[in-house]
Amino acid sequence: ISSCLYGKSLLHFANRLHGNNITNGFNALPAAFFWLRKSRDMGRNDAREQLKEWETAGRSICANCAKKAETGEKFKQCSKCKAQWYCSKECQVEAWRAGHKKDCKRAAI
Repeated sequence: ISSCLYGKSLLHFANRLHGNNITNGFNALPAAFFWLRKSRDMGRNDAREQLKEWETAGRSICANCAKKAETGEKFKQCSKCKAQWYCSKECQVEAWRAGHKKDCKRAAI
């Protein structure tokens, strides 16, 4: 249960610090996904449900340019943290260079 609470607390804390202005290099979402996945793997159903909710929301918007996905369109998922989705390879590379690389490293604790 502590992994699940820790993941949710990370997002709450980041929201208090940065509001809705999530900046690459300071994004707590990949780490929160990491801890929720740990909880899910330990059999926590609340973590499983939270992950489904976050993944559904994440798939529909580009983490770099905020473009919304059209019906049936699938965005590319970061292959390392699996917590961010991008509308194109260009957006993914731009986000990586802008600091998502740091977010991914923190997520692989």
